[in-house]
Amino acid sequence: MLVMVMVFMALVTIVVISMLDTSVMEALISRNIRDGEQAFQLAEGAVFLGVEQSYQVLSQNYRTVEILPAVLELAETNFTDSVDGKTVEMQVSNPRLIEQRSDYCIYEIRGQGTCPPAQYRLKVQVRFDYLEYHSLHYGTDGSVSMAFSHRDFLDRGKVIKMERALQP
Repeated sequence: MLVMVMVFMALVTIVVISMLDTSVMEALISRNIRDGEQAFQLAEGAVFLGVEQSYQVLSQNYRTVEILPAVLELAETNFTDSVDGKTVEMQVSNPRLIEQRSDYCIYEIRGQGTCPPAQYRLKVQVRFDYLEYHSLHYGTDGSVSMAFSHRDFLDRGKVIKMERALQP
């Protein structure tokens, strides 16, 4: 009888230890998933902050400039905060011009979110629609030419493509 009780106790001990090991592993997995999701949300927030800052720069500084700049200089590109004693960070790259047409332009913006140990990078293409205005100029020889006057941006930018960036 004593032998059966000892065998039973050994089996119960093995089951309890394996359950404890499983619960510790599940807690680690859960924490990693949470940190990964937080990093994704931070990266997404970074690109949307970049979109808004890009709109502000374009509408304030480049309404009367015909050729848009190849790179927009943003006022702020790094944002940090503390969550549960952990430092989390968002970084946004200065937007890079992909295409400019007479009625829209497309900029690429990269955002990164870091929630240690997780890190996530996003790359988006943003389309800014606008109306361009031109004025007629009459030459002394009777020729007529059109010259760029200004542009009015129609919206704050639309994300047309979003993907995970593999390199920094």
